[in-house]
Amino acid sequence: VRRAARQVQLHDYIESLPDGYDTSVQETGIRFSGGERQRIALARILLQDTPIIILDEPTVGLDPITERDLLDTIFDVLKGKTILWITHHLAGVEAADKVVFLENGKAEMEGTHEELLAGNERYRRLYHLDVPVR
Repeated sequence: VRRAARQVQLHDYIESLPDGYDTSVQETGIRFSGGERQRIALARILLQDTPIIILDEPTVGLDPITERDLLDTIFDVLKGKTILWITHHLAGVEAADKVVFLENGKAEMEGTHEELLAGNERYRRLYHLDVPVR
């Protein structure tokens, strides 16, 4: 548990709680921010040590800075595992090996981020709505 907490960058925070790792938390986790709850969920995934991970909207409701930080952590600690990442938000999509857009149950766009960015105007528009050009 401590190793997983370190991997998801929560160890120091947990240690700062009144009773450290023995601190009582409620089922809803109201003591934790959205980003902290997502990191706890990620730590639980690490403890299961499965080869395939399904993440459904893992950054929903997070501010852009927390989202980027969490995505960096996800891609770092899950390196070597297969990740099926379901999202409506394209921040971090550059890390994907393959992007598939589903619409009405059909694959409407498919390719690498670079391929879609270069050759698909709709993808380019959607990407730049979520990830402004610097």
